[in-house]
Amino acid sequence: GKGPDVIDVEKLEILAGEALNDEHYQKEWRGTKVVSVNRKLPMTDCYVAPCVAACPIHQDIPEYIRLAGERKFDRALELIYQKNPLPNITGYICDHQCSCNCTRRDYDGPVFIREVKRIAAEQAKEAYVTIGERSCKQLDTKAAVIGAGPAGLAASYFLARSGFRVTVFEKHDSPGGVVTHILPNFRIPTSAVEKDISVIKAQGVDFRFGVSGIFSIDELKRDGYKYIFISIGAEVTRKLQLDGDNDSVYDALDFLRSFNTDPCSLDPGRRVAVIGGGNTAMDSARAVLRLSGVERVSIIYRRTENEMPADTEEFDNALEDGAIFKPLLMPESFSKTGILKCRKMALGSIDSTGRRQPVGTEETEEIAVDTVISAVGEYTDLKILIGSGLKTGADGRLNVEQETLEADVENVFIGGDAFRGPSTVVSSIADARRAVTAIAQREISGWKDPDEYFSTGFDQKRQISEIFNKKGLLRPGSVSEKDEEAAENEALRCLECNVICDKCVDVCPNRANLAVAVEEKDGFHNARQILHLDALCNECGNCGTFCP
Repeated sequence: GKGPDVIDVEKLEILAGEALNDEHYQKEWRGTKVVSVNRKLPMTDCYVAPCVAACPIHQDIPEYIRLAGERKFDRALELIYQKNPLPNITGYICDHQCSCNCTRRDYDGPVFIREVKRIAAEQAKEAYVTIGERSCKQLDTKAAVIGAGPAGLAASYFLARSGFRVTVFEKHDSPGGVVTHILPNFRIPTSAVEKDISVIKAQGVDFRFGVSGIFSIDELKRDGYKYIFISIGAEVTRKLQLDGDNDSVYDALDFLRSFNTDPCSLDPGRRVAVIGGGNTAMDSARAVLRLSGVERVSIIYRRTENEMPADTEEFDNALEDGAIFKPLLMPESFSKTGILKCRKMALGSIDSTGRRQPVGTEETEEIAVDTVISAVGEYTDLKILIGSGLKTGADGRLNVEQETLEADVENVFIGGDAFRGPSTVVSSIADARRAVTAIAQREISGWKDPDEYFSTGFDQKRQISEIFNKKGLLRPGSVSEKDEEAAENEALRCLECNVICDKCVDVCPNRANLAVAVEEKDGFHNARQILHLDALCNECGNCGTFCP
């Protein structure tokens, strides 16, 4: 209805007073990261969803969230599978950079994107039958995948979906890589991993387990494999330089393997120190806290929380579980009397990693511990890769073409940890998709990515109207016990920025930015185009600040 003719100053003063304590205005939870994309936007058709741009596989996030919100879970999952063959796994453990770059952060908190993916994967039924069916003609071309971790699983799916005859060679007795063998089993149910693998097997992929970890590219080619995708994991732990005569020191990867397979064999004592600041350190701390008899777990890191490579979510989870964070300490020795001597550190200048480097001081601190778990980093064994027939450059890194991920041996591609070092599941999927795209384009004349044929069928006029209604409401995220309601709530929060953005219009105090409706026939993709009226601009910078 019509607003008041005059301003009610008393109500305005009450509103202003309440704003001082209202959590939506404080926004301490928001953090300091900027919601942005890593490329310059064009002059026209500038609408972009920052969540999609931040995702390594550029998942169609606004679209599958809308489908899930309409309880069309099968369609949502079909869309997810166009770019992500591990939706159940990533529904639990994706590092969700999408949510970290969600426009909703500037309103009332990010959309729970990963949660909606999990819901779609678990609520869908018929989609698994459709996805599991071969949709293209099978080729006579054989492809070998070395390693059944996330990158290898994703590559095998994409290759099989394109018609290749795929064989996966895995040294362990089951697929999944780090997700199955290293990740603590309380982080993801076994059923989620099995569900994703069952879909890949339904594509006709042949798995060979228990094979040697040593392989030869020449031998594979002699066996008829025209294309090879190498995706061995980062399974070698960096050695912790620690003096002293106490050998009660676990390698983090060995510890986590034992935690998953035989936790009763672990007896770390009452006091444990986990050394490191990455996700493996956080997993180790959370796992050891679940062992009988453990009373105190300290995470010792030479820098501070701001420089920590671990995901914020994983760090917070470790603290919530009871771990104690002890920053700016560098372990130096561990004695049989149970004393871990640490050098106190200070932060110096920025190093090559973009973080402030730790500098030793004259002070030390002694901590009483029974066991140390070393989680100071992992890497892929280059000797295996070089022994297979690959070569390294002068910098000691493998020679890999960055666009296609093809190595210096024809038709051999590499991805995941083997290419980039310890990486996330979704980054490994992105590598697999990039490599398989190059393979398919080389082998199949006129090949097109299957996602080009997917249509959501949305009514754009209705969509735009609903987006404007969503923009005017604060609707904090809430996880309902009922998945359908949770998906619907998050869909009502998603602003679908790739359809309507207009942030520069919303934040301009002088109305110097206007959104003009246009027709697709005029050559535009977006339904509205931004027109800047320079004469009205006071150069406050709001538009530049909030533009993704």
